[in-house]
Amino acid sequence: MADEDVEIVKNLPVKFVSVSKPSPAIIKMMEKRREAHETLILNMKEDIIKINENIDEEIKSKSEEMKKHLIDIKHHVKKYFIDVKFKLKNLEIEDDYYKKAKKILMKFNQKELEVVNDFCFFLHNVEESRLKKFKELLKDYKWKAVQIAHELPFMLDECFEKQIMEINKITLSNCQHYGEIEKELKLQNEYDLKLWFEELLEIKEMIKNELKSLVRRYTLFDDLTEADPKASELVIEVRRFNSLKSYFQYQVFSAEDDETSVTSLEFEKWLKGVQKWLGALDKSAKNIVQLYKSAITVLFHRYLGELTEIKNNIGTGVVHTNEVDPYNCEMYTPTVDQLNIQHLNDLSNLQEYWGLAIQEMTDNINTTFSFLKGATGLWDRHFVRIKELQILVLRDLENTIKQNGSSSDCHEANLNIVLEELRQGCNIRELDKSLENVKKILDKMEETYIWDAKCEIQVVTKYKTMMETGIEVLISELKRFLTVHPPDYEKDPKKQRRRASQISMREQEQGLPLQILYCVFQVGAVKNWMFGLWEAIDQYINACKQEIIAQVDTWIEGQTEKIQERLKMKLMFSHPRYQQVKCANYDKRLKELKLHSDMLQHHINAVEKQITEFKQHHTVYEEKCEELCNTYNEECNAILENLPKTNNAFEARCFYATIKEKLVPIQDKIKSMTDDYIESSQRFLEELKLYNYHFLSSVRLFNEGGNFNMEEINDLYKELHKLEEGIEKDIQNHIKEMDTKFWRYASRVQSIETNLQANLTKVINEHGHNEKLARKMNKLQKDLKDHVVELKKSFCNIEKKLQRLNNEASHNLGDKKYLDDFVPQFQSFLKEVVDVYNYMSHPEPVEINLAPNNKSLTRTQSTKKVDYLEQVFKKLPDPDGTDFITKMLQLLRNSLVDVMTNAQEFYTNPKTHGHLLDYEKLQPTYEDCLVEVLGKYKPYLIQCEICWLENAVYFISILNSVKNFKEEFITAFETSFYKKCMLKFEQNIRNVMDKLKQDEKAFTDNLKQIYYRLKVLFGHPKNNEMLTQLQRDYDEIHADNQAKFRKILTPRKEYLDTVTEETKTEIEKLSNTLPILARDEIIYEITEHLLIQIKTKRSLLNTIVSEIKTDESSNMPFKDSVIKHIYNYFQNSTNEIKPCQTQTKAAPSLVTVSSEQAYSSAEEFLHVLEDTLHMTKTKMEEFVEQNMMKALEDFKNIWDSEIRYILSLYKVKYDEDIF
Repeated sequence: MADEDVEIVKNLPVKFVSVSKPSPAIIKMMEKRREAHETLILNMKEDIIKINENIDEEIKSKSEEMKKHLIDIKHHVKKYFIDVKFKLKNLEIEDDYYKKAKKILMKFNQKELEVVNDFCFFLHNVEESRLKKFKELLKDYKWKAVQIAHELPFMLDECFEKQIMEINKITLSNCQHYGEIEKELKLQNEYDLKLWFEELLEIKEMIKNELKSLVRRYTLFDDLTEADPKASELVIEVRRFNSLKSYFQYQVFSAEDDETSVTSLEFEKWLKGVQKWLGALDKSAKNIVQLYKSAITVLFHRYLGELTEIKNNIGTGVVHTNEVDPYNCEMYTPTVDQLNIQHLNDLSNLQEYWGLAIQEMTDNINTTFSFLKGATGLWDRHFVRIKELQILVLRDLENTIKQNGSSSDCHEANLNIVLEELRQGCNIRELDKSLENVKKILDKMEETYIWDAKCEIQVVTKYKTMMETGIEVLISELKRFLTVHPPDYEKDPKKQRRRASQISMREQEQGLPLQILYCVFQVGAVKNWMFGLWEAIDQYINACKQEIIAQVDTWIEGQTEKIQERLKMKLMFSHPRYQQVKCANYDKRLKELKLHSDMLQHHINAVEKQITEFKQHHTVYEEKCEELCNTYNEECNAILENLPKTNNAFEARCFYATIKEKLVPIQDKIKSMTDDYIESSQRFLEELKLYNYHFLSSVRLFNEGGNFNMEEINDLYKELHKLEEGIEKDIQNHIKEMDTKFWRYASRVQSIETNLQANLTKVINEHGHNEKLARKMNKLQKDLKDHVVELKKSFCNIEKKLQRLNNEASHNLGDKKYLDDFVPQFQSFLKEVVDVYNYMSHPEPVEINLAPNNKSLTRTQSTKKVDYLEQVFKKLPDPDGTDFITKMLQLLRNSLVDVMTNAQEFYTNPKTHGHLLDYEKLQPTYEDCLVEVLGKYKPYLIQCEICWLENAVYFISILNSVKNFKEEFITAFETSFYKKCMLKFEQNIRNVMDKLKQDEKAFTDNLKQIYYRLKVLFGHPKNNEMLTQLQRDYDEIHADNQAKFRKILTPRKEYLDTVTEETKTEIEKLSNTLPILARDEIIYEITEHLLIQIKTKRSLLNTIVSEIKTDESSNMPFKDSVIKHIYNYFQNSTNEIKPCQTQTKAAPSLVTVSSEQAYSSAEEFLHVLEDTLHMTKTKMEEFVEQNMMKALEDFKNIWDSEIRYILSLYKVKYDEDIF
């Protein structure tokens, strides 16, 4: 083994693994596929993004369109409401406006819903379209990815399944969003409808309020007229609120002054209307009196807030005529009989008297009602002013509290600053100073609280001053009201003596009955209560100021109590704060300062303890390193003792791994120990810094949630930094010392390893020499086997081609075209057989030198060079030879020369070996090595000869198979050809006969057609011409058939003669081709030559065996192996091989025709063919004569008989002289 190989082996790692390098072309192809695949995926993602963008644009445009439609609908609704309000203002509302408005709003809402549904339907359709596009896109790109074939199919499936899952997630999310959008839009639609209905209800309320305002304008309403059926509801309501005076003047006093008589029914109708009117006035008067009583009572007891309730219920005091029961109103007037009105002028006078009375009552009701309504609303503004003044004062009080709070906040801010100083004090002196400042600030804060309460009480007292002005305003309003509505002093109870004395009968009242006078008295009583209310208001004016001032004082007292309570709470909160600050801040900070000092001292003590422990590690390190070096030296000596005991280079080379496995751990351990010590030193320093850092990090400033200030932290930093600098200096000195000791131990271990590896290299070289020689011999055996395998492959190819020819021939026997192709194929096949024979042929046997290979024969006492090739070959092989044996001898010679060269290089170089191995494992000299090698090469020559004999015998069996195949093919082909020719000729005969039968059927069909044309009515004398024409047609057909039957056989006989001549020509060609194959004798010749060579080589082997047996005393190392190979050969082979020996392999066989169909010669086949042709012609003539000519004559007889029968049917009736 060369030095370079040794160095390569030495430099190999312990766990060496070879890595195969892929082909650059494959790498380039895979890179192109990868780029194409990545480009495809990017394009797919871009297309997906484009599809999403396009669909998003469609959705955006559709949503804008939907918004526009919804805005237009809401604009129309808004416009509709504006129109409705305008009509309401002008009192032009239709009767069924509410129903119509409701329908219109429902239509607008339905349009909105349709727009929303269309948009949602569009969203779902767009999502389906998106999915379809994604499906087509993924299908297309997956097909392209499969064509690129960069990734495995299952990986592609996973990739696209992942993409599909992402698309499905997005689709599900979109559908969920669409559902939410649809839900929100429909909810908005419902909400719009609700808002529209609410606005419609507001309009309805506006209408009601408008009607109520009309009610407030008029006290009574007209119920005596009939409503106009064409008038709207609003117009009807307005008419119902006309004043009584207008109605009475228009209806009651419109009668003409004439002497026309009045019917009792008309008068009774008028009288009932007056009764209902008087009843309504009477009940309205009673209701108003009750309202006056309630108002006076409320005013007397000063429950002024209840006047609002009376004001709200005042409209119920007026009674309408439709609310009056007509049966209870008869008492207000005399009956019709009592009045006894006969003429219109009497009725007119009665209406005038009664109208004046009713007018007076109506005016009283209007006056008292208006006074009561105004009186109940006098205090509304006063109550509003009170509320606003209280709100104003409270707001002023709130502003004052805020302003006072800002000053308190300043004290609180100062207090917080001082508390912060107290909390962060770094010594006791600063803490005492901060505590004194806290006490001063707390005293100032209490003084501020008292002053702020006084300011707030002054603000509340302003309310009384403002209310005095409000009282003056209220008194002026009351006086103005009393002035506007002066009282009727005649109604004063003091001035009224008796109610009866106040009644005076005037002339115009003479026509009034007592019932009406009673009603007038009842209505007039309302004015008395009106005077009572006026007088109560006047008395209130005199006493209201003291009452209101008392209420104001009560309110001010309540607010003052709240201010005093707030001051009390502030002082209660402020008094204990000093003690709280002292306990929570001052005492706590003292404890924290003491704790900080203890923490620093504990940290310094812990660091000093770790330094003491670290210095003890240095002695342990030196003891461990010394122990490792001694252990490694002992292990290397043990390996050196085991090197000569190794069996091969692999076992010796394994010691490299053992040495490295031991050296590397030793070096690593020493290095690791040194590094660990250095690292532990550095780590100790880093840990110390880290401990200091953690200590400082654990220290938190007050703004970080801790309890240290900056001055304390600066002091801590200085102490810790001083500690770090001293320790770092000591550790650096330890690291320098450890580095020096490491290199001393490492060099000691390396010298032990170098000595051991030098001896190991020599042992590996010695084993490598033996293994190299063994590999060369193994290569020689492999090359020899490869030549034998190539020879057997050529035999196998010949057998396969022979089998293929046999299979093709079996399926194409008798085919002339195949024979034309077969002949050149078979000639080419024979050429290949001859080439194999030429490669096998070696007529001269190999001469083997069987002399012993001891040193007396291989070298002399002198320095004469020995030719070791002559020890194996008596005659060297031809270097230009190409046959089988020569090539194998060339391999033997080249291998032996190579072995000799390598052995000489090994033994002549003293560096490659040191005689460490035993003599049993390695020959000591070059000559001893070659003696051993030659003892292995001579048996190889005997094996080559035996191998040639075995393959030659096998080749002869193949030649016998080829010869048999050729003979069988010639016989079988000729027989099959005759059979096919005969079958073809018989098929032509059948075709001719079938054609004759078809012609016969056609002639028969023609005769049947003309026979079917013959009718019974043709026998009538009048149809004689038709019968004559039909007879003429039949005669033409009969004559035509006779002419065709005479000529029908001629073309068919000529066709058969032509076929016969073609068959004879093909037989003649076959007779010229087959003899060419039969006359080729090359197979017989090469078989004879091989048999001669086999016989010669067998005799040589017998000679070798006899020579070895006669010289029993010879000491040949290959003697036993040579006899063994030859003996095995003769045991497995026959004693003699003959040229006609039966084939040992499964030879191909051809399927031939049966012996009954075989023909001995071509002349015999042609004779049979002529006989068959003659018999066929005779059969055709008989067929035409018997089946066609005879049938034609028989049909003619039938035809004539039918004609006579038809004519006989009409003989008696029409013409007896016909026959």
